[in-house]
Amino acid sequence: MKVAIVGAAGGMASGVIRDLIKETEGVEKVTLIDINENGMQLLKDELNDDRLDAKVIDVRDRKILTKALEEVDVCANEVNIWIHPDLARDVMYSCLDAKCHYTDLGEGYGPETIKIKEEFDGKFSNNEIAAILGMGTGPGTTNILSKYCVDGLDSVEKIEACVALQNIGKESPIFVPYYDVESICAEYGDPSYQYLNGELKEMPPYGGEKVIVFPDPINKVKCYYTIHPEPAMLSHSFKNKGVKEVTWRQKRSDEIEKIIRSLMACGFGDLEPLNMDGVEIVPRQFLKKMISRNIKKNQKRVIKPEEEHVILRVVVEGKKGGKKYRYTIDRIGSHGTSVTQSYSVQLLAQGKIKEGVWFPEDCVDPLDYIEKMKKKGFQFNLKIEEEL
Repeated sequence: MKVAIVGAAGGMASGVIRDLIKETEGVEKVTLIDINENGMQLLKDELNDDRLDAKVIDVRDRKILTKALEEVDVCANEVNIWIHPDLARDVMYSCLDAKCHYTDLGEGYGPETIKIKEEFDGKFSNNEIAAILGMGTGPGTTNILSKYCVDGLDSVEKIEACVALQNIGKESPIFVPYYDVESICAEYGDPSYQYLNGELKEMPPYGGEKVIVFPDPINKVKCYYTIHPEPAMLSHSFKNKGVKEVTWRQKRSDEIEKIIRSLMACGFGDLEPLNMDGVEIVPRQFLKKMISRNIKKNQKRVIKPEEEHVILRVVVEGKKGGKKYRYTIDRIGSHGTSVTQSYSVQLLAQGKIKEGVWFPEDCVDPLDYIEKMKKKGFQFNLKIEEEL
């Protein structure tokens, strides 16, 4: 198995690489691709594995990227396509040229995910290669767990996906983002698309407030709509089941959410350039660089959480045999984004995914996925209620 990791210097990519070289059998080579040469070298030095090779490439340079991908079986795209979906297209076209399988973490702007699937499905089929779009925690695990529940029903009325996170321990005086700052700004500052009454509707930030009761230690919290592709993906995949509502909500720990809300209220999430003494800056990009510099300058003051609790929940309501049922499944553990992406790489390399472009719910066996993730330490709790 030969794999290319595009965007290899990023935080999410490092987890994928670690899982592949430490936990996965049959990995012959992992090619790291990024424009950040120093970041890749630091990772190589840390992991100290002869199977790692680094190439400095701008993914928008199709010719050079294609040449690198010709040497591998699967390309895992960890570039921030969440808010830059055209970068997904750049890499996918290189995969077509190189006849290389493809997977990514999905686009936060839901309708764009549908467009990419429809744009590339026939092209990948004709080249006898496969792609899985959106294989992380959400999307990814949420989609697979939705499939698990939907399979038990004749028809589906509603799918609700949500995540809640709680850090245990002393609050850090230095803000350390849980992932890419631009993605966080999009989650809390941009409108989201939710599938309501049979159509995708744009909803404002912090809309859809709902109190949800999770297991300890999170308990009862208020969750909100945020930008995520599941409403578009799942409504598209399960339209034959008659689904009328698909939503995504989330809740971060109170101290983190307070910081993010304050930054958004001050306009740091804005994408409109600001003129400062003749120099144009984009607030969102400035915020990202400022936070990064602040962490580096104050590394000794950063306090890491003693524990991090993440509960991912999917609720599916529908009918079977004329009776109403509600399936609720919780996945308890860490974020799990990296191991899910690594799992998709393995499926593609092993030829277990049919040619074409797929969403996770279209091509992944939920039972196999759950069993594999249990071995990674995740816990799954299923509750089935019959509504008489």
